[in-house]
This record gives sequence, structure tokens and C-alpha cells, in this order.
Amino acid sequence: MNEFIENLDKNYSKWLENLIQAFSTIDFNSKKNNLDYLSALLVNLTQSKAIRQRLKENDHLKRLLCFTDQKHSIIRRGSVACVLKNCCFDHGLFFRKDFNEKYFFRSCFFVLQKIMNI
Repeated sequence: MNEFIENLDKNYSKWLENLIQAFSTIDFNSKKNNLDYLSALLVNLTQSKAIRQRLKENDHLKRLLCFTDQKHSIIRRGSVACVLKNCCFDHGLFFRKDFNEKYFFRSCFFVLQKIMNI
């Protein structure tokens, strides 16, 4: 996965931004194709720590958050919820010997605060 991301970064500098823009703009394409399944791709990409970090550092998560309401398809809602879960719950955290429950919840709330701009 990391090689794939490095290759995209090398050849297409703004690939992640373009992907999120395409997904978050409802009438993005001229053929009016449904781009709901781009969210499944985003879920898979957020398995990478580098992608989770980029989403946290920029306002990308904020753009995705609006797709969790009932106006959008269940595919978008479910996938965006998985993207948020992947960004809030870092996979490596559970395998640490010094796992601290208080730190874990604090880091989750920090990510959500950053998204909400609180």
C-alpha cells in the first residue's frame, strides 16, 4: 500500500485532494454518474497511516463529515463513517504495551474536535 501511495505522490501531486473533491462534489462529472463508491476507496486508503495523517492535517475530514446525514446514500454514509473510524482509532494503538485508555479517548476527541473546528 505504501508503495502505491508513494507512486501516486510522485506522479500526481494532488491526487488525494482531487479524489476528495470528486467525491464531495455531488454533480462533479458531466455524465451524472454516481460516485458513491469512491468512498470505499477512501476507506481502504485510510488503512495507511500516511493517508490518515494527511486527512487529519488538512480540512479533508470536514468535507467528508457532511455525508454522514440521511440526505445521502447509505453507501456514502457507511463509508464516510468507516473513514472517520479509521482516522479516530489508530490501529497501532491497541498493540502498544503502554496502552493508556485515557490517552486513547483523548486522541479520539482531539480528532473529532479538529474536524468540527471546536
